[in-house]
Amino acid sequence: MHRLLKRQIRKHLRVDGEPPAELATLLDAIDRTYRAYDDDRKLIERSLDLSSAEMRALNEDLQARTRELEENLERVRAMQQQLIMQEKMAELGTLTAGIAHEIKNPLNFVNNFATLSIELLEELRAATASWRAALDDEEREETDELVELLTGNLGKILEHGTRADRIVRGMLMHSRDKSGDFRPTNLNKLLEEYLSLAFHTARAQDSALQVELQLELDPTLGRVDLIQADMARAFLNILGNAFYATRERARGEGAGYRAVVRVSTRAAGARVEVRIRDNGTGIPDALRARLFTPFFTTKPAGEGTGLGLSITHDIVVSVHRGSLAVDSVPGEYAEFIVSLPRVATRPLQT
Repeated sequence: MHRLLKRQIRKHLRVDGEPPAELATLLDAIDRTYRAYDDDRKLIERSLDLSSAEMRALNEDLQARTRELEENLERVRAMQQQLIMQEKMAELGTLTAGIAHEIKNPLNFVNNFATLSIELLEELRAATASWRAALDDEEREETDELVELLTGNLGKILEHGTRADRIVRGMLMHSRDKSGDFRPTNLNKLLEEYLSLAFHTARAQDSALQVELQLELDPTLGRVDLIQADMARAFLNILGNAFYATRERARGEGAGYRAVVRVSTRAAGARVEVRIRDNGTGIPDALRARLFTPFFTTKPAGEGTGLGLSITHDIVVSVHRGSLAVDSVPGEYAEFIVSLPRVATRPLQT
């Protein structure tokens, strides 16, 4: 007899043993009903267990599909950002090329006429030798001094014009690289070239700028897959800020301050690390979180657009799948740490 039925008989009929015979048929029917109920309940429980397992499986499948969709969406976003960045770089390259061409033509005239004028002065010196011999000592000394002064001035014009021409040629060379293709690159050489370019650019803005340049380049670094023109722009942006910071500190501290900008590289297995450090004004803690925000700048109006570090972050992180970190002590130094994968994450151009 079903246990629930036994409990009901004891409760209502006050019978501990066998129930009265006249109730046997009724109780037997009730017993069968209880047992049928148990069977149905067990069947329902098994169905619920199966449904729960199916639900868990469906839920796990849904989560997997959701993760896959999120990953695909992230890849689409990354590709979109890369396309936007490449378009920005292409526009900047076109602008740079246009400016460089406009500068190069008059610069060629300056250099050519400076060279020609030096040659003409030498010819003039030779042609007037007999005439100069007839002069008294004071007149001859004054004439020679004027010729030497003109020759020296023309030499300086040619020296600085030649340096400016190298800078313009570098701008033109890199503005032509708009393919957006990764190429195996001598990173140490790239940094040397652009440290020099950034320094001369800073000197052009402030001829009194005096900075000690330090290079600590790992000779085992090897080649790194880079979009050369883009990464060069990123380094120029960081170096430009470094020279600006040293100039500002020099203005505040005067002759007792010795400005230093150091560029170092280090091989780190499948990655390479570049550190660009200056002992300039440093970066206040409150501003570090906003450094890579577009249009954020601490420079006075007219001196900065606030796009340099934002573009640099996009080039390093979004395009090259690297990382960009900043370490700084306000009033002492700022250091940008660039970590890059040695091998590109998309096909190289052969």
